[in-house]
Amino acid sequence: MTTSSRRSEDEVKELAKVLNLGLRAIPDFVKQYSDVLLEVIDQICVDDPVIIDWTVPFPRNGRNQTKRSLINYITTHGGNENLMLV
Repeated sequence: MTTSSRRSEDEVKELAKVLNLGLRAIPDFVKQYSDVLLEVIDQICVDDPVIIDWTVPFPRNGRNQTKRSLINYITTHGGNENLMLV
């Protein structure tokens, strides 16, 4: 095994870890660009806010997806609730 193929294999394993996927779940064409994808992921600024412009009434009310349930999901998975009431 060459050094570059070993490095590439390590990058694919790292990408799988970052994406929380098994190696077989990643398509071959994505594996070919694992080094580029890892670089992009590394440069993503996680501090940039996501702004949700609520409509009235919230469009998912009929499907048990209220504003509160969406906020709870976001905050449970590492997001912050910074509500700005206008």
